[in-house]
Amino acid sequence: MADQKWFRAKRFGWGWTPATIQGWIITILAALFVAWFTIVYLQRLRDPLFNPIVSTIIYLVLVSTVSISLMIICFKTGEKPRWSWPASTQTNRSRGNKKRKKS
Repeated sequence: MADQKWFRAKRFGWGWTPATIQGWIITILAALFVAWFTIVYLQRLRDPLFNPIVSTIIYLVLVSTVSISLMIICFKTGEKPRWSWPASTQTNRSRGNKKRKKS
């Protein structure tokens, strides 16, 4: 159980998706933190005592910190991410890239 991956590589695109209860807990906590930061940020924007530029910088730093922390956790506890497309999309894209002969 100790070597079980919390996050698995996404089936389409690049990134991760939660694979265990630990992965879901981390993902939900990250979303709750971002939601809380957003609520506080929006309340501070309405308050004339707070500088909106400073509030925006603080908000962006906090959201970036949560996002980077989540990515680090995913890298350490998840599968190696990879870029993947569905087979039908790859086929359609390769057909569209062929040069057509002029008649």
